[in-house]
Amino acid sequence: MSTHISLRLQLNDITDDNLGDGGAKTKFKANVEAIRTLKAVEAEKRPATAEEKEIMSKYVGWGALAKAFDKNDEKWAAEYKELSELLTLEEYRQARASVNDAFYTSPTVIERQNGYKSVFK
Repeated sequence: MSTHISLRLQLNDITDDNLGDGGAKTKFKANVEAIRTLKAVEAEKRPATAEEKEIMSKYVGWGALAKAFDKNDEKWAAEYKELSELLTLEEYRQARASVNDAFYTSPTVIERQNGYKSVFK
C-alpha cells in the first residue's frame, strides 16, 4: 500500500467543503486518521463507507508536514513517534520522500484560480 493516495475515493460522494483547512497539526491528525481508516478498510477487504470516504478525503499529503519526520524537533516528537509506529518502514520511507514534492491544493483555491466549481461540491 502506498500511503500517499491509494485512497481510492469516489469524489462525488465527498461533501466536505473545508478540505485542507487547518494548521499543520490539524492536517497531520487528518492524515493519520485517513491512513488508519484506509488500513482498516484494506484489512477487512471491503469498500469504504461514505463516512470512511469523508475521513480519507482529508488526507493532504506530507509536503507541508516535514516536521513530522524530524526526530529532533521536540514540538513534533509525539507526531514523529505516532507516524513511525503507524507506517511500515517502506510506507514511512515513501511518505518521507514525498515531503519535498507533495503539496495539497484545496478545492477552494483551485476554484478561485481556475474559475470552475470543484468536484468536491
